[in-house]
Amino acid sequence: RSTSAGEGGGAGRKAAALTGHMSKLFDPRTGQPVDDGLPLPAGGIPFWAGWVTLMRSVCAVRDVVRAGREHRAQEKHMAATKIQAHWRGHVSRRAFSRTFAKSSALQQSLHIRASLNAPEGAAELIILFLQDVEAASRRGAAAQALRGAAKGMERS
Repeated sequence: RSTSAGEGGGAGRKAAALTGHMSKLFDPRTGQPVDDGLPLPAGGIPFWAGWVTLMRSVCAVRDVVRAGREHRAQEKHMAATKIQAHWRGHVSRRAFSRTFAKSSALQQSLHIRASLNAPEGAAELIILFLQDVEAASRRGAAAQALRGAAKGMERS
């Protein structure tokens, strides 16, 4: 008859007693749980085991994503390095070919003038040499001024 009502009332009182006396579940000095003598819930797996498994899976996925990002960044870096190396090689070959063309033209003019054995030819060669040195120093000074201006812009 009233067994179900009595059981419900007893469970309700136990729940009220547990929620009303939370301070009895934990030691106020240490904050550690107090053993109430009741057995742990039935089941071999704790209630939080699913969350732990989920978090481990999330961490594993995160690690895989990070590794993929790092691999892509490394590939981009290697590609950029390769492009820079090719560009620098191209620029140096171009500069060498220009220098070689100038030197071969100078050698030809030297050969022609030397074959003439003319003192005017030697004086002309010295003048050409000094003009080349002066032009090179002007180019160097201009480049240095540009570098100084660029550094000044970076600082401000």
